[in-house]
Amino acid sequence: KRGKNKLIAYKKRGKMSKKRLKNGAKQDDDAWKNGANFENAVAQQLKANGFEPYFCKKKNIGEMDFVIEMNGKVVPIEVKSGKSYKAHKALDHFMKVPDYHLEKAYVFSVGNVEKIGSVMYLPIYMCYLLKERQLGRMIVELDLDGL
Repeated sequence: KRGKNKLIAYKKRGKMSKKRLKNGAKQDDDAWKNGANFENAVAQQLKANGFEPYFCKKKNIGEMDFVIEMNGKVVPIEVKSGKSYKAHKALDHFMKVPDYHLEKAYVFSVGNVEKIGSVMYLPIYMCYLLKERQLGRMIVELDLDGL
C-alpha cells in the first residue's frame, strides 16, 4: 500500500541510471567507478546468503541502496565506495522516521569496522557475514561487542 508513512521497497535491478552515475562522479574523484561494482558485489552476496535485496526510494527522504528483512525486521544497507563513507544523508533520514521502526543499519565501505549509534560500518569484504536463519540455515549475525 502507498501511504504517507509507508516504507515502499522495490527489487534491486543491478543497473545504475546515467543520472546517478553523473551525481556519483561529481562527489568523489574516481570512486564512482567502483560504486556500481561494490553495489553489485553486495547484492550478489546478499542473494547468496538467502536475502531478497530491495531498493527503496522515498520522496523528500532519499534512496537506500538495499533494504533487507533480517530476523523479521527491516534493515537498511548503504554501500559507499568513496572516502566520505560516513556521509549518508538518506540513511540518516530513514533512521529518524519512527513509523519505519528501524533499529540498525549497515554501511559497507572502504573503511574499517566501527559502530556509531545504530549504524554499523563494515569493510565491503565483510558482507558475506550477514546471514540469518531461514529454513534450517545457521544463524550468524555479526557480534562485534568485543571491538
